[in-house]
Amino acid sequence: MWEHDLDGGLHLEPLRRAHAEEHLALVERDRAALSRYLGWAAADRMSTPADARDFLSRGEEREADDGLPWVGIWLDGLLVGGVLWFPVEHPVMATSVGYWLDSGAGGRGVMTRSLQPLLDTVLDRCGMRRVGLGAEVGNTASRRVAERLGFAFEGVKRSAWMVGDRVEDHAMYSLLPGDPRPWHG
Repeated sequence: MWEHDLDGGLHLEPLRRAHAEEHLALVERDRAALSRYLGWAAADRMSTPADARDFLSRGEEREADDGLPWVGIWLDGLLVGGVLWFPVEHPVMATSVGYWLDSGAGGRGVMTRSLQPLLDTVLDRCGMRRVGLGAEVGNTASRRVAERLGFAFEGVKRSAWMVGDRVEDHAMYSLLPGDPRPWHG
C-alpha cells in the first residue's frame, strides 16, 4: 500500500530507523536548503546517526498510532526526500502532509509524482476526509507542488511555523476526497 515503483527511477517505501544513515547523508548533502524551511534539518538538531534514528523513530511511532507511515523517496537508488503525515485528528479523520526534497532532485516533478499515489492511499483507502498542507509563504517550490496536486488554497495563517529562531507565515491548503485530482485526468 505504501511502497511504489514509479516512472523515472522513483521508488517509495516507508522510512524506518534502519534508513538513518541514508537520511543523515541526505540532510548533510543539502542542509542549507533543507534547514531554511525545516527546523529538524539544522546542524544542532540533526548531525549524528542517532539524531537521524530519533527523527525517524517519530515516524514509526506515528504510524503505530495512526497507520500512516513516513515515506522515503529514492531516485535511482539514492534517498532524496521524504513525506510525513502529521497526527490524525480522529473525530474528523483529517491529517496534514509535509515533505522535503534534496534540491539536487528538484525541478523534475519528483515530489509531485511521489505524492500522487500517497494521497490516493490516504484519501481512498485510509478514509481521511481532509489532507492539509502548510508551506512557508516564501517557499514557492512547495506551494507549486500543492497547486499542481489540486490542493485548494485556504489563506495565510500568520506567525504559524517556527524554524530555528524565526516565526513564519504559512500558506494553507487542503485536499478533500471529492476534490479533482489532476493526475487522474
